[in-house]
Amino acid sequence: MDQKMTKDKNTGLAANNTVNGIRQDNNNLMHSLTALLNSIPDQLLRITDSGECFLYAANNAGEDDMEKDCFEQLELREIFGTSVAERCLHCAKNVIRSGKAETYEYSSEGEDGNPQYFEARFVKNSERDALAIIRDITESARQRVQNSADKELYENVINSVNVSIAVLDDKNRYILVNNAALKDDDVRKWIIGKDDSDYSRMKGKHPEIAEARMKMYSLADELREPVEWIEEIPDGKSNKRFFARTLRPFNSGNKHYKIAYGVDITALKVVQDELLRREHLLSFSHKLARIGYWVYYPRLGKHEWSDGVYDILGLERNYIPPSLETYYGFIHPDDSESVKQNKKLSAESASSVSAEFRIVTKGGEVKYIKEQSSSRHSDTEEYVFGVIQDITEIKQHIDEKERLIKEINHKYNDLMQFNYIISHNLRSPVANILGMSSLFEMDLSDEERSQIYEYILESAESIDSVIKDLNHILSFKSDLNEMKERFRLSEIVKMVCSNLKKQIKESDAAIFVDIAEDADIIFSIRSYIQSIIYNLISNSIKYKAAERFPEIIITSRKESNTILIKVADNGIGIDMNQHKNELFGLYKRFTDQKEGRGLGLHMTKVQVDSLGGTISAESIPGRGTTFTVSFGL
Repeated sequence: MDQKMTKDKNTGLAANNTVNGIRQDNNNLMHSLTALLNSIPDQLLRITDSGECFLYAANNAGEDDMEKDCFEQLELREIFGTSVAERCLHCAKNVIRSGKAETYEYSSEGEDGNPQYFEARFVKNSERDALAIIRDITESARQRVQNSADKELYENVINSVNVSIAVLDDKNRYILVNNAALKDDDVRKWIIGKDDSDYSRMKGKHPEIAEARMKMYSLADELREPVEWIEEIPDGKSNKRFFARTLRPFNSGNKHYKIAYGVDITALKVVQDELLRREHLLSFSHKLARIGYWVYYPRLGKHEWSDGVYDILGLERNYIPPSLETYYGFIHPDDSESVKQNKKLSAESASSVSAEFRIVTKGGEVKYIKEQSSSRHSDTEEYVFGVIQDITEIKQHIDEKERLIKEINHKYNDLMQFNYIISHNLRSPVANILGMSSLFEMDLSDEERSQIYEYILESAESIDSVIKDLNHILSFKSDLNEMKERFRLSEIVKMVCSNLKKQIKESDAAIFVDIAEDADIIFSIRSYIQSIIYNLISNSIKYKAAERFPEIIITSRKESNTILIKVADNGIGIDMNQHKNELFGLYKRFTDQKEGRGLGLHMTKVQVDSLGGTISAESIPGRGTTFTVSFGL
């Protein structure tokens, strides 16, 4: 019996030791769990399927009493509010039923009045309850909102540019297309992730354009440098539009992209076609030119004219007997002597002699004549034979061609300058926006993101300024809609001085006006002349010398068939040796004394050119500048 009692006692002690060991392990586990829960900022909830809620509270668990319940019972609505509480209970029930974890995000108003964002993660705890970990995700949520706003900003900037822009990935799939490239919002959203072949199949037309573009993409990838080409696209109205395309490869991180932009050059193409048409008309007019011939017999003193000569001279056949003296009588007085010398040379030489001169017809019309003559000498016969051609129309066409060439060159220079502005003034800020925007994908501090946002805003403002300037310039280069009229220049000067009254008074400027009576009435566009005078006087005031009061002298004189308007000042002057060739250039400034974008003189030159006039300048640094504007009467 004693042995049995001793055995039972030993067995009880062993069991007791085992229980104590388990309790000690549980205590250690509870200590570790408590430390873990206390070290994280997240909240831990236990939610039953009946809607009871228990919030973990570390202070309820003392070190000596770890078996106590660490959860404090609360109402879900006390923690979340009605709508969020209902959603959390719904998630908890789903998790208890399915055993699959769920996540729910919600927001609430913080103490500072700004929204706070939270994430609730639900996992199954038992057949009757689930655990929910509530985490504050305000910072990351706000960052997502900011990233979305930043993305919207640069997309709005790109969409505001009147140049078609698209960005393609290394598979030639579109990842960005602006409004100028695709007007239809639905199509623009659809094409993201697709290429030109997909677009062609969707539209059911122009596969050749898609194929040509894919070849240019491959060429750009191969060369790793910009590629340019002219693209012809039907506009659906039996017309064609022409675009100057540029494709530029670039890298962002370890990824390869291409940016493509295009400029509509249809207007330039129309002008080029017009030039070709006029050249064709010029060639056709040569075939239809009226030609006549004459023969002079020196020994007989006899002269013969064909019907064509009478037509050119504006005479009826046999109106007067043909003679050398009569022929000379129709030659323009300024050309008479040279024609006589050519006739003498032709009579004395066996070689052919060519001459161009003017005649005055019986009706007073001045015509241009081209004459080719040659003499023939033999024992039996001697004569001088000449062919004349009325080249008046040809002369007019030549003058017109020269005018068109000058106009084409002017438009070409404008186009090159426009392309330069796009390439430098627009391409750079667009590239900055794209580059800076890609940085938002990185893990940056608030200060760094704020700085990047400021850079993007500066680039957007730069694009906006350039576009406004170009719109302002192009508005003056359109067709002249205003009618020309007769008005007094003196009235325009008086009106401009009145408009500049404040600037004149503040600068103590003295204005002297000397307009000759025969140079006061001009026939032109009133608003353009007013703008030209305004810009020149305003510049004289703006760039006055610091050491003296400004004096501005406005004169107008008539010379032959030309009105000369001069605006002279005693301002700071311009170094013509350095700036003569760029005086009227776009965005050209010649001093840092005043603010400005360099548009004034360029706009003045555009207006003068539009009126068919000329403008020039003379200047000495430190002494002043004189601008001379001339217009035909």
